[in-house]
Amino acid sequence: MVDYNKRLRESYMQNRETGEREKMLSQNKHSFEHLGGIASQKKEIVDCIKLPLEFAKYYEFLGVVSSTGILVHGPGGSGKTSFVFGAGKECSLPVVSFTRSDFVLRGSAVEDNATALLQKAAAVSPSIAFIDGIDSFCRKRDSLDNETDKRVVTRVIDFIDNLPKGVILIATATTPDDIDPSLRRSGRLDKEVKLFVPTEPDRQEILQKLFREVKHADLDFLTMTKNTPGYVGADLKALVTESGHIAVKRALTAAGKIGRELNAPYSGVLVPLELMQITTSDVEEALRKIQPSARKEGFIVIPDTNFEDIGALHEVKSILEMAIINPSLFPERFARVGIKKPAGVLLYGPPGTGKTMLARAIASRSHCNFISVKGPEIINMYYGESERSIRNLFARARASQPCVIFFDEIDSICGRRGNGTNRYSDTLVNQLLVEMDGLEERGAVYLIGATNRLDIIDRALLRPGRFDNVIEVKPPTNEGLVEILAKKLAKVCVDVTVNPQDLPLQGLTGAEVDLLVREAGSICLREGMTQPNPSISQTHLIQALALVLAKKESLVGSTAAPEQ
Repeated sequence: MVDYNKRLRESYMQNRETGEREKMLSQNKHSFEHLGGIASQKKEIVDCIKLPLEFAKYYEFLGVVSSTGILVHGPGGSGKTSFVFGAGKECSLPVVSFTRSDFVLRGSAVEDNATALLQKAAAVSPSIAFIDGIDSFCRKRDSLDNETDKRVVTRVIDFIDNLPKGVILIATATTPDDIDPSLRRSGRLDKEVKLFVPTEPDRQEILQKLFREVKHADLDFLTMTKNTPGYVGADLKALVTESGHIAVKRALTAAGKIGRELNAPYSGVLVPLELMQITTSDVEEALRKIQPSARKEGFIVIPDTNFEDIGALHEVKSILEMAIINPSLFPERFARVGIKKPAGVLLYGPPGTGKTMLARAIASRSHCNFISVKGPEIINMYYGESERSIRNLFARARASQPCVIFFDEIDSICGRRGNGTNRYSDTLVNQLLVEMDGLEERGAVYLIGATNRLDIIDRALLRPGRFDNVIEVKPPTNEGLVEILAKKLAKVCVDVTVNPQDLPLQGLTGAEVDLLVREAGSICLREGMTQPNPSISQTHLIQALALVLAKKESLVGSTAAPEQ
């Protein structure tokens, strides 16, 4: 085996005075000043870096080995790489970067590129050895089929074990649970710093820092912050860039520069450079184009559904306010009376009664991010993958807190254990219970489940500390249906003949009322497609109601037929 420490000592003596260290420090343009919303993480990583380097004698006196391996993890786009280079700048340490290819032997080579890079890190020590995206190539070895990939993991472990004094190792990961466990044991990557999806105050700080570097008019940062839920640092940076692009395009369009033939002469007047700036309208247009990373990855951010959009269900709304909304908005008040752990809510009732809409409205009212998952989406035929999906789901929610996880059709994954009807149920319920009980602190993660089969839900989920609040969402009364219809019609064009109270709505669900309005709109357009200002009339609603009732009757008949 190569004597890494010997090679590194030789390299250190040869190159220590070359000025390479100062050159590398000057090339690092990152700074904590450019990052917002991570005050506690800044202090944490600086302590992890400086203490082992500056106070090594204290550790030696105590007889303990100081930790020199740090894992920084968080959602994609949260600024992990910038954070590491910012830490290097803050601590005046050069950063030497490593990738997967550096740990792979090429041809007949006896040493990989990592050895040479580590020599460089030792030569400019104290320094940081930085492995970016370690979770992408150091996954659990028992899940790898390729021998080369397994050797890479082994090589990285050997690399960490042979780090010379004065070199701090920092690695980043998006999914830390995918990393081979041997890399996270004591003496390796045993210190962890978590980056989260920015909260509302964090986003405001980040936006103010980003716009500080560009020319802009007076912008309403508070409104901008409220319009960017779920956005991480990379998303906000993309928003600023896109706003600038739109500002340039706007100025050129106004001057007649855009739209001409490529080689046609231009005689217009361009906007003077000193007058160019990003305006509120530029940012608003950019917001329509830049989607948050969470949404790109299949997660949903804060919905735009409001309690005011939901008719009836007043008693259910009141219960939900105390169960989730108020604890998320005023956590310190609940902590004062001993209520620290978020309660779970299980909504049950017939299909179409508004359970999903209620869950979305809760997330919106409480300013929480929202992750929606249907039970069957979690089930995977491969052993252990369904449980892994649940772990990743909760990990993402913890990184996005405050966050609501909504389990639709939860009965499909949480049926009673031990009855032999569902081979997935036992392990899935066990994994869900582990996450709900908070073996890893759940934080501001709120759980909502929805089902129309309460009778088959495993009883363990309904114990205190889990789904504490079991709420029935009943079909609306006639008065409730009228209220729901009135709220739906308030958002569309109707004429003076419309009167929801004159319609026989008994027996419909909220979803069927929504269908009623859509059908009425379709009838209206078929009759007057050539009219410039079509509007729904009472006649359209009556005709649409007949269609909805006929469809409902046919569905009831088709489900009853097999039983006959």
